[in-house]
Amino acid sequence: MSKQLATLIKEPKSLFLGLIAVYFLVVMHYFQHNYGGSGLDLPINPLGWIIMSGLIALGLIQIIKTQSFIFNRYLIILSSCCGLLLIPLLYSGAEAIHSYSRLLGLFTGLLVLVAFYQMQFNRKDQRKILWCILLAAFLESLFALLQFYLLPHIPFLEMNIARPSAIFFQANVAATFFATGLMISLYLSH
Repeated sequence: MSKQLATLIKEPKSLFLGLIAVYFLVVMHYFQHNYGGSGLDLPINPLGWIIMSGLIALGLIQIIKTQSFIFNRYLIILSSCCGLLLIPLLYSGAEAIHSYSRLLGLFTGLLVLVAFYQMQFNRKDQRKILWCILLAAFLESLFALLQFYLLPHIPFLEMNIARPSAIFFQANVAATFFATGLMISLYLSH
């Protein structure tokens, strides 16, 4: 068991790419009914949190393996801005509890970005990641078309979908993801 783990740790970059592919091509499309909750409290998010935790762990393994921490000016400025968002917690009192989940999501995203920097992806690896995101956008657009054209016409489902949202619970989030897929497709075609 430890020999297999040591083999995986020797090349964290390929495992990192594999986790990204699993997230965008499989985990992201898992659907579960929402019986309450919003934002990071949605019932489908724990699977995403598992993948994000793995990405952060692989970034830390890469730091230990290379004995160096890679950063640039953009990462320093972004970290400073995220740190500034913690200041209201000092004087907000009882209302601070409402912002903890948002701040957790923000700092998780920052740590995933730090992990991306540690991997030092070449152009080929970057294109693989972009293709995974593009394929995820394509799958979600197929699901949105299914929601719009097929599901309202099945009587026992009793669905009236005016604005399809794909796997996302809001149409605006789906539209943003589709626009991202469109921009990635334009970039890859260039």
